[in-house]
Amino acid sequence: MRMWVCEVAISVAMIVLGVVFYVIAGTFRASFNINDIGAQAFPRLVVIAMCVLAVMLIITSFKNRNPDEKVSLGNWPILLSGIALLFVYILLMPILGYFYTTPVFVMGFMALQGYRKLPQMVLITAGFCLFVYVAFSNVLGVMLP
Repeated sequence: MRMWVCEVAISVAMIVLGVVFYVIAGTFRASFNINDIGAQAFPRLVVIAMCVLAVMLIITSFKNRNPDEKVSLGNWPILLSGIALLFVYILLMPILGYFYTTPVFVMGFMALQGYRKLPQMVLITAGFCLFVYVAFSNVLGVMLP
């Protein structure tokens, strides 16, 4: 399959998912504090950014399409392992909570991608978890599971 066709197809799928997630985010419970922007603000911001980037990818794909460029499907075992890891993360999050599952998921995914520098993995994971905690708890006023 040609690369530009795959890029357009994935971009259209991301826009469709974005619309669905935007609507779902609108159903999140509103904050009792009038100064909080609420739980729906962050997901909607991410969805808007995702849709804008998808449109940009569609435009770029049409402008730079190369009929000779083919898609390489890559390493299937790593892809399937990453998907399995994501499903395990989704299943364990409500049971164990954000602070136990997320560091294991992030470090596991980094290791799956071939990243092996443990001190940097720990710092990246801690920084990511801290950023998400501050963004949700302090900025959005939403407690993590």
